[in-house]
Amino acid sequence: MTHEVSSCGVGGYNSKINKYQNILRYHTSVEEEINTLRQVLSAKERHASDLKRKLGLSPLNEIKQNLTKSWQDVQTSNAYVYVNCFFSKQSISQRPQTSNVNQGLSFLCSASINKVL
Repeated sequence: MTHEVSSCGVGGYNSKINKYQNILRYHTSVEEEINTLRQVLSAKERHASDLKRKLGLSPLNEIKQNLTKSWQDVQTSNAYVYVNCFFSKQSISQRPQTSNVNQGLSFLCSASINKVL
């Protein structure tokens, strides 16, 4: 009993091997490019760190700036304005209405709340 291999079968097998080798070569070149990009990024990060140090920027200062900006964003958010006005209004209503300032604050808060809603 002999097994015959058709030329079509061998050609299909060789084609698959060639395709696999091409994909493997391409994958290797992509991996090399990724490693090169990592090295470039690392060098740029070091350079940026040196520049920040020369400018006197420290991570602590950056955190402070980020927190300040975030707090300002919170204070201008609709939810904060609504809650702040609500509690201001409650506080105003518990005091005697003797000043125009209290009435003005109450009006401003009502206007802000209506904008939010």
